[in-house]
Amino acid sequence: MALLNIILMLLTFAFLHHEITITEARLDLGVCYGMMGDNLPSPEEVVRLYRSYNIGKMRLLDTNPNALAALRDSGIEVTVGTRNQDLESIASSGSKDVVRHQRATSVVNEYGYSGMWITTVVPNTTLVSFNPPSSATFSDAACADMVGIINFLSSNGSPLMIKAYPYFAFDIYPVNVSLDYVLATATDPVVQDGSLSYSNMLDAIVDGFYWAMEKEGVTGVDVVVSETGWPSQGHSYFTDPELAQTYNKNLVKRFLAKTGMPKRPDRSLGGFIYSMFDENEKPARVDKYFGLFYPSGKPVYRVFD
Repeated sequence: MALLNIILMLLTFAFLHHEITITEARLDLGVCYGMMGDNLPSPEEVVRLYRSYNIGKMRLLDTNPNALAALRDSGIEVTVGTRNQDLESIASSGSKDVVRHQRATSVVNEYGYSGMWITTVVPNTTLVSFNPPSSATFSDAACADMVGIINFLSSNGSPLMIKAYPYFAFDIYPVNVSLDYVLATATDPVVQDGSLSYSNMLDAIVDGFYWAMEKEGVTGVDVVVSETGWPSQGHSYFTDPELAQTYNKNLVKRFLAKTGMPKRPDRSLGGFIYSMFDENEKPARVDKYFGLFYPSGKPVYRVFD
């Protein structure tokens, strides 16, 4: 019960989504803006970089006031989170209704944001398996909490946001997983799940969540990819700029195509690439190198043109 209470506290305010009238053509996809680096550009420069590449959405991992101020009147749609390490103090600071009101009202009033919805982020490890997607269920450890979460989201008309990294599946099982499948370069189905065909792992992960929710009686919650990406260095031969470029360019095509999922043809896939910059203060070596851009603003590799 304690875990569920903490998760529900996160759901009450952690991700605030706002929409501002967009006066320029922008790409209907997002990029995460992480700040774990001592050499990153200022938030104002970052916003200009987003706009110069017509990136329409930004995901902030916490309520950084300088970034929120820089976003004002930018036309960029923003999703704002809270850090896991802050949850305990948040949960002890008052009832969820009080916290929701204080934090949401503060953001809305100070920065002029509107059109909020509230959700949370979960890793794909909450699934027991997604191969094939129809076999997916929530793990025993996560199931009770996930049932509470998805029913909350369903009652509030909010999506479920998931972390989905085919790269890590390939890193763990490179012999058993096709590189074409994780990079979304396969030209034919790789996984056949009854009448449903999958040529890339990301679609399989997302549909795994749809299957797992359906088995718990929830069918009205959309799935959004909160973060996915591919490192350009830091580990072995398959962490290089060429593979990272291939994955992320295919990801951009997938998001912009607005085509449905094999299990949910009426629901297009959207989400965020991780991350805008390489971040030199990240602890794990591979985690430092998911950036699309160097701190100078120069692309690590070309994705958007």
